[in-house]
Amino acid sequence: LIESAIVLGVVGLVIGGIWVAAASGKETLRQSETTRIVVTAIDRMRAVLRDVPAYTYSDGQALTALAIASEAFPSNGKTPYGDIAANYETDYGGRSFSIVIGGLSPEACIRILSVIAGGASSGNLDRVIVYPTYPGFFTSFPIPMDQLVSQCKITSGSVMITSKY
Repeated sequence: LIESAIVLGVVGLVIGGIWVAAASGKETLRQSETTRIVVTAIDRMRAVLRDVPAYTYSDGQALTALAIASEAFPSNGKTPYGDIAANYETDYGGRSFSIVIGGLSPEACIRILSVIAGGASSGNLDRVIVYPTYPGFFTSFPIPMDQLVSQCKITSGSVMITSKY
């Protein structure tokens, strides 16, 4: 009877370890997929809007629809964490836009923004806002990791990335 209990205990530990490893791998995949979606969206939106006159898309819904139609956003308008939307910005004579990502956990916020704000697409980034906005308003890149971590730890789950085009 004791031997059976020991065997069951060991089997339980092994299954628990596999379960934890699988959950961790799934979260890493969600973060990587969201990062890919956002970087692709920034690059494609710049390309789509490059020849569009300023102030053409002053409505966020129209700009999000354009992003979906031009395949800058997934067809369902979502990342693995939740909604993604495009907003028109009035900076640079109406030649900027923002992408808002919702539903991010603090860990996802840190990982995704550390890649985006330090990666190849950061050259045309104007600002990153981690909500709540104060003091999560970053305008220089790469974002210092200590500031990114401290702001992402108190995030409400939404991030806005603004880019010039």
